[in-house]
Amino acid sequence: GAIALRLVDEKIVKALNDAVEPYDLAAGQYALHQALDLGLGFQQCAEINAATHAGFTDSQMTALGQGLGAAKGLSKVDLQFYTNRECGDAGVTGLTQGLGAAKSMTDLSLWFSWSNFGDAGMTAVGQMLESAMSIRVLGLHFCWCDQIGDAGVAAVAQKLGDAKSLVDVSLRLRSCDKVGDAGVMAMVEGLGGLEALSSVGLYFETSDTITDTGMIAVGQWIGEATNLTNVTLYIAGCCNLTDAGATALGLGLA
Repeated sequence: GAIALRLVDEKIVKALNDAVEPYDLAAGQYALHQALDLGLGFQQCAEINAATHAGFTDSQMTALGQGLGAAKGLSKVDLQFYTNRECGDAGVTGLTQGLGAAKSMTDLSLWFSWSNFGDAGMTAVGQMLESAMSIRVLGLHFCWCDQIGDAGVAAVAQKLGDAKSLVDVSLRLRSCDKVGDAGVMAMVEGLGGLEALSSVGLYFETSDTITDTGMIAVGQWIGEATNLTNVTLYIAGCCNLTDAGATALGLGLA
């Protein structure tokens, strides 16, 4: 729940001074909202790390994106939005359009939980990847996002394959009940286009719709990806996986 904004406007620093406790979610949320409400930008930020359990509206997400897009020298962004039902497609689109304009950004992690956006928002995430071509380290985490489907994952995956600068990618799907094997296979196809990729983390959790078919595709890709030096797989609560899927993953890692 802590918020850290480094090399930032002194007014924002003053607003954040009340959020000194590392788990003070309310103070951290208030500080970031206050910064947005004051119209303060992040022009001097080098790194932003923010986590919140309170909801951001579409307009606030858009304002945050605009502020980040205007920042000069911003290299690392880690945004974690938990229990964010007030955020829909418009909010994710506004945020990612801003992030796509942050040309100096090399490290990006976005975590969405209990958000209310769907495939249109995911398409915007993909378009961001097409714009922010300087990103080398990417984390995209979608948890309990029940409006996301295979088409949305495929939209991200298509642009992911064009982001040739990526060397480290983490992708998480947890309890996204509309995403099945087609989404997983599209994701793997996108990763297959990243010739510089050396590290990958794939997390599939609590899904009834991901089966052996998806895991076989993952295993085959890992086995053929000669440049990978680090692979993290976390699979839990996927009750329709059998020995066939587990065997394919094992053969890919061998």
